[in-house]
Amino acid sequence: MLIGELGLLAVSSDFGKSWRRFEEIYPGSFFTALKTASGRWLVGGLRGHLFASTDQGWQWQQIDLPEQASINNIYQDPQGDIYLATNSGALLRSRDDGQSFSLVSRYKGQELLDLERIGDSLWITGSKGLLEVKLDGAK
Repeated sequence: MLIGELGLLAVSSDFGKSWRRFEEIYPGSFFTALKTASGRWLVGGLRGHLFASTDQGWQWQQIDLPEQASINNIYQDPQGDIYLATNSGALLRSRDDGQSFSLVSRYKGQELLDLERIGDSLWITGSKGLLEVKLDGAK
């Protein structure tokens, strides 16, 4: 999947030799995309806009979030939880395949950029360095 400015969403099934561009679902920028373990597609971007597709991108639904901040990264851990790293320092989590999200923690004054789960901790790179978040209720 290819994402970008001005709502660009495209997919290739031949390793980039040809592309199918989707109809515009949002005129803003997309910064991150993920195909979940169940096959659901999520794309996120500017001002907290998050969209999901269960039919390979033919139809998209907007997902309401508790934050309006730009989404820098979407990550699914080996246990199936989906996390959003935001520009406002909010870490959001979904336990229902990206249908809804709740706030896990907030790191004021820094942007969250990338995520990786190791054991019962989520490691986050942010604009102020590396953070470790001990996950309660780990699966």
